[in-house]
Amino acid sequence: MPLQSAKNVIVNFKPEATFNTAPGVSGSKTLRYTPSAGLNLKTATIRSNEQRSDALQTMGRNGSRSVDGTYGAEVSLSSHDDIYEAVVRGTYAAALVVTEATAGLTSITTTATTIVASAGSWITAGLRVGDVVRLTNHSTPANNSVNLRIRALTALVMTLHGVAPLTLNASADTTFTITRGKKVINPATPTKRTFYIEQNNVDIDASQLFGGCRFTGFKLNGTPDGVAALEFTVLGASSTNVTGAAAPYYTAPTTFNTTPLVFADARISVGGIDIAVATAFELTYAINAATQPVVGSVTSPDVFDNDVTLSGSFSLIREDFINLNAFTNETEFELHILLTEPTVEPKGYISFYVPRIKFTGIDASLGGDGAMVESAPFQCGAQAATGGNDATMLTICTSAV
Repeated sequence: MPLQSAKNVIVNFKPEATFNTAPGVSGSKTLRYTPSAGLNLKTATIRSNEQRSDALQTMGRNGSRSVDGTYGAEVSLSSHDDIYEAVVRGTYAAALVVTEATAGLTSITTTATTIVASAGSWITAGLRVGDVVRLTNHSTPANNSVNLRIRALTALVMTLHGVAPLTLNASADTTFTITRGKKVINPATPTKRTFYIEQNNVDIDASQLFGGCRFTGFKLNGTPDGVAALEFTVLGASSTNVTGAAAPYYTAPTTFNTTPLVFADARISVGGIDIAVATAFELTYAINAATQPVVGSVTSPDVFDNDVTLSGSFSLIREDFINLNAFTNETEFELHILLTEPTVEPKGYISFYVPRIKFTGIDASLGGDGAMVESAPFQCGAQAATGGNDATMLTICTSAV
């Protein structure tokens, strides 16, 4: 009889049309994961209170059931887009193409840090702060096909992150294209999705099937010499086991093989300034969710998800008291993280934009070798739809189709 190895497990997933109901066997995707807890069935324990003359315990029962667990992963293009969408509880907006004919823009000029329209409105054209765009068909070749991060936006002026991401061209260019990648934000009305997840134990030809599963959050971690790491949290309603001809459940799942991304060549902008002194980074997005035990069934009728919290922390080499003063004064910043593939331009990318962060502490230990490192945790809040901003707490934008 074969034995199951820990590594030879394939995880496939697909959205459910009806809560906790198996979807069709086609159209699933394979989840790229790193060593993880995975999903497991949990039950409440029902204990008897019987008083026995032999002073022994009467066997209890198992009660209500639920599923929970985590999947570790590495950030790569396309691989986890469905999960980001589910966690943010939004729907991706397709890539946006803007030209001189869009919203009356007519022509543009460029400075080292801005793209200036002669008329019309970038905002009416559909661009927003935090978007990542690429300029093409511009008369200055150096300005074409590079990833540009929008820091601020008015009707006519698009201000970019970075010291000098563009080359100045004061001549009006009447033929240009600006392309924003697809993106997802927190919508005014959350879209709640559940998934049917399979953990296929390949060696023993058996699968655990988990129904009514919601992705309830993710944690993004970065270190100078490590892959950009993710951890997804999941809460579900049920679990069943299948073997033999019934395993695997899903047929011909879509797989991904894009390159894992790293923080060594990432761009992290805090308050509009790219920082190069971070030694570690963490961003945690967590939805408060729970199952509900009911009489007459061991399965919760839903996985109830509620408010979300977004927080994180930096570890930074101290170079001045700017962060300390920002903490003291409750100064708010925006945070923009851009991760790119190791290719020539145009580089594939994914970005995470948080419009409002505030430090909740600044700690720095004394003594020891090397640099003084500050620990800077932060909290986040929702942004209103004003001045070219989306109404959101998090924007994810990517060049992946």
